[in-house]
Amino acid sequence: MTIGARIRQSRKQKGMTQTKLAENAGISRSYLADVEADRYNPSLKTLLELAQALGIAVSCLIEDGLPGSSSEAVAPIERNHTPTTIAAHIENMDFTEEETKAIDDFVSFLASRRKQ
Repeated sequence: MTIGARIRQSRKQKGMTQTKLAENAGISRSYLADVEADRYNPSLKTLLELAQALGIAVSCLIEDGLPGSSSEAVAPIERNHTPTTIAAHIENMDFTEEETKAIDDFVSFLASRRKQ
């Protein structure tokens, strides 16, 4: 399942419209529609904002085999959430602009590999 499909599935499971999710994440509705349709790969910052707006860990949006990648419900972030993946570890870290670009490039690379 693609990142866009996971975002759409999570949004629908939460009963949110594209307009409401986009507003909560601080992005435009049209950009969200493009991300959900896999026309654009979101930046790490945007992924973090979308995950926060959905109340889930960003790892649920980018990894196979996690809640939301099949018929399972997307797991909400728990108060005492213990990161178990690299994506979960970076979720609450502050990165420099250069570090964020490198991570964005890596996520884009991974996403492009999945489409092959």
